Amino acid sequence: MSTLIPFPIPHEHIVGYRFGHAEVLLVSERLLVAGNEVALSPMACKFLLGLCRARGALITRNDAFDLLWPGGGTDEALA
Repeated sequence: MSTLIPFPIPHEHIVGYRFGHAEVLLVSERLLVAGNEVALSPMACKFLLGLCRARGALITRNDAFDLLWPGGGTDEALA
C-alpha cells in the first residue's frame, strides 16, 4: 500500500532538493555536492533556494530582484 503525495508538494513539507550529486538543504541553508558542503555567500544561497522553490518555473529579472532585495532592488545593486 502506498501513500499518495499531492503535487505540487507544499513548501512546508519539503526539507531539501536533490539534483544529480547536489543537495540543497532548506532549514540549514546548505549546499552539498557529493556529500561535501560547498561554501556559498548569503546572496548566492538565497538565490539558489529561490530557484529550487520555483521548481523549474521561469524566474524573471524582476522576480530575482524581489527575491534578493525585497522592497526595492535596482540595477545599481548589481554593480
